[in-house]
Amino acid sequence: DQGTLAEILADPMMLNGEEQELEIFLNAVQGYWSSFPDITLEPTQIVGADSHVTIRMVVRATGEGEFVGYDIDGREIHATETILFSVRDGEFAEYWYDWDELAFWQQLGVLESPYPEQ
Repeated sequence: DQGTLAEILADPMMLNGEEQELEIFLNAVQGYWSSFPDITLEPTQIVGADSHVTIRMVVRATGEGEFVGYDIDGREIHATETILFSVRDGEFAEYWYDWDELAFWQQLGVLESPYPEQ
């Protein structure tokens, strides 16, 4: 929930190398939660070293309504994401992420796969 995120994330924080105000980040997260109300993030690996934590997770959700102007109602997604956090003063101060965005948009029907159906 947003309250928990607000407690553990620094404000401002670094998001992929760019300074990001916490409120703007939380609004973006809320946009995903609104469009994918059943979203689940299943951590599959967690590795910590020094002041860093890396989490690889599987993201599953079903679209509801529209997302950034595209009809996603009933479309299911299944994608992976890897996040690297830097921890300072007990908060996540840096957030670096890499996720399978191509699969995400293909599963929503926005992009077509270049591979022929089998």
